[in-house]
Amino acid sequence: MKRRDWSAAREKCEAEDNRCRVCRKAGVDAAHIIPRSRNGTESNMTADAILPLCRWCHQRQHSAEGLDILSVLTLDEQIEAVKNANGIATAYRYATGKRL
Repeated sequence: MKRRDWSAAREKCEAEDNRCRVCRKAGVDAAHIIPRSRNGTESNMTADAILPLCRWCHQRQHSAEGLDILSVLTLDEQIEAVKNANGIATAYRYATGKRL
């Protein structure tokens, strides 16, 4: 089994001073904007597919409550999310926790 290359994710987190994009707390996880279970391909490992989130925000992102991350995504991250989710409606649901 091929190991995942997390170098782009690490570099992105370091470039943002290892601070959560949502709450700005220090110490982050490299969170997938679109969950790996939805798209486990190599394209879901690019820097634009990753978002630096603290552990608490990352847990909220995957909880039933959800976490609206759309406002903190760059345009490139939004484009990558649509590509990895195979459509805008699914990407929107993962980015906001809401359906179109």
